[in-house]
Amino acid sequence: MPSAKTKRLISSGVVGAVWVAAITFAAWMLAPRVREALSLYQQVGDAEALLDTRVKADLKPSMGVTMRYQDIKGQMEKEAEACAYEYLRHNECLNRKILESWRKDPYDLAGKFLKVKRELGDKAGNPDFLELGKLDDWEKEERGKPREEDFGEIEKRTCIAAVLVELLTSEPATVIQLMSIGDPTPGAQAPRVPPAEWAVVRHNVYPVDAQFTTQFSSLGRLLNQIIIVPPSAINTPCMTISRIRLEAADAKGAGTVKVELRVDVYDFYKVGKAS
Repeated sequence: MPSAKTKRLISSGVVGAVWVAAITFAAWMLAPRVREALSLYQQVGDAEALLDTRVKADLKPSMGVTMRYQDIKGQMEKEAEACAYEYLRHNECLNRKILESWRKDPYDLAGKFLKVKRELGDKAGNPDFLELGKLDDWEKEERGKPREEDFGEIEKRTCIAAVLVELLTSEPATVIQLMSIGDPTPGAQAPRVPPAEWAVVRHNVYPVDAQFTTQFSSLGRLLNQIIIVPPSAINTPCMTISRIRLEAADAKGAGTVKVELRVDVYDFYKVGKAS
């Protein structure tokens, strides 16, 4: 019978053999999986590196391409500036200090307004032709005076009246019975101010209802002056005709017509640099 020591040696040998067999089996089974995992990891790494290279190549154009884009951007900015100042140049006649309202003295402005209105009335052939709505209601009051907050609007509408009276009375036979200048409305569907460092122009529209008599033979020329603005003009704002009605001024048909006209006057202004 083997001794106890021998039994222990045999038992240890069997256990060791089992462990060796287990480790060998695990290595034999897992090694391909490990090699496969390492291969996939390498493939993923290579793919990520390739993708990163392509993305960087797309996002970082060459210096030549970059400069070309900068040139195009600069040209567009210059074109936008030129367009903006073209509109502002046509608007100079509506921004005159015709009443010098910067003095902020209501009686002084009232006196200047009445003086300009008389001069325009002489040209129009009718001293009471001009109507500014609530802005000139103070005329009906004893020692009436305009409100300081209305100075700018009174001056703007006086400029509009001066332009249209000059235009319509370029035909000597024209007599203006009424010129009513209404409240302005913002330009419809104006796009948002772009985040760019250039002049941004927007506009308000002043509706003007005019009633006058003139020679039918000269009416076409007068209307043409309203809708056709010479490119170099600084004394003619941008305008459109939105309504017109004609009828004979007398039964004899002497060539004189009564005209009811709605003119939309565009008042352009600079918004300023976008923030």
